[in-house]
Amino acid sequence: GCAHVCRVRGGRRDRRQRWRGGLPSGHAGMAPGPECPELRWSVEEIKNTPSRADGVPDRDERVERFVACDYARNLSRAIFNNDKLQEDNCNRVQILACYYLQLFFMFRSLRQEDAKIVAVAATFLACKVVDLPKKMRSIFRALNQ
Repeated sequence: GCAHVCRVRGGRRDRRQRWRGGLPSGHAGMAPGPECPELRWSVEEIKNTPSRADGVPDRDERVERFVACDYARNLSRAIFNNDKLQEDNCNRVQILACYYLQLFFMFRSLRQEDAKIVAVAATFLACKVVDLPKKMRSIFRALNQ
C-alpha cells in the first residue's frame, strides 16, 4: 500500500507520500495518475512547494517548470522522429513526462535538481510506462540532434 510521510514545516502540515510494496489501491498494473486522491494537493500545498521553501519566487518556479516541460515535450518528439504513425504514442509520452516532472517538483526543490535532467528522466520513465521502452542511448542521441 502507500504510506504518507508528513512533515511539519513552519507550523503547517505538509503532505508527502511514497509507496512501499506496490501502488495505491485501485492502481493494479499501472502507475497512479491524477485521479489518485493521494496525489491531489490543496491550493495551500501548491503555494508551499519545496522550491518556495528554498526561496524560489512563484513566477520563477512556474517559468522553470514550463521550460522543463517544454524540454521534455521536444525530447519526446525527437525520440519519435516526428513520425505521424507514432503521434498518439508520442502525445501520451509527452503528457506523462510533464506529469511526472510536475509531480517530482512537488517533493523536491528546483534548487536541488537540474530541471532538464529531471525532464530527461521523466521522458525515459514515460516511455517505459506507455510500453514503448527506449534505451538511454537513443534518448541521448535525440538530445544531441
